[in-house]
Amino acid sequence: VQGLEVLLAGGHRNSLPVFASLSDVLSSADEEYLQTLHGRPTVDYPHLKTLAPFRDDEATLRQYRHWDDLAHPVLTGRAIPRSASDPAERPARQAIADRLYEAGLRYVAVDAACYDDEALGILRGDFAHHLVEERRFDDGTGVLVLVLGEAPTGSRGAAVPAARR
Repeated sequence: VQGLEVLLAGGHRNSLPVFASLSDVLSSADEEYLQTLHGRPTVDYPHLKTLAPFRDDEATLRQYRHWDDLAHPVLTGRAIPRSASDPAERPARQAIADRLYEAGLRYVAVDAACYDDEALGILRGDFAHHLVEERRFDDGTGVLVLVLGEAPTGSRGAAVPAARR
């Protein structure tokens, strides 16, 4: 309970005793291992997001939280925070998406049940420089995969044609 109080008070996961001895190079694939090993679900914030350890700067970590915040209307009933949707900040968000692409990001998997049309529009706009295709899968509640690649010359920032969605 003490760890939960720290977390709810704005603490960090490394402040919680249960996380104190875990490596800082854990990846999202490790979460399932930990759940299976202990036979219990995990609660973590920030969520483990990468398939391979990757050091991010503070602006990128903040952007991950903003992309999570896009799910607020569906998950919490609250509006998307201005910090995650401000059109004036789109160039900065796109620059982070560009850096992630240059580092090897090629797919963004989205739980379709958690993001409304407005949130998906913001997400598409943030990745517009490299968004070449969208794929929908009906598994579970639905998955949308944004496929990233080199945009054709002259189309940088153009929307993905509906035929490719």
